[in-house]
Amino acid sequence: MSSFGDKMNEAGDQAKAAAQDMGDKAREAADKAGDEVRGTMDEMKERLEHAGDDVKEKVGGLLGKVKEKLGGGSK
Repeated sequence: MSSFGDKMNEAGDQAKAAAQDMGDKAREAADKAGDEVRGTMDEMKERLEHAGDDVKEKVGGLLGKVKEKLGGGSK
């Protein structure tokens, strides 16, 4: 027959295990969310870099056309 103290210790151990499990799950969720944010930021950075290249190409093309119209084409 278990004493009251044994039952309290067992209940405490179960509560500690449940808290540890909840903490582990919270850390896993935070890690996953961090990974998703980092992935999204990397994707956005890459898109911005490509957009910058596209803008440079278009501006360069427009400047070339302007130079041609002004008679200052490449020599």
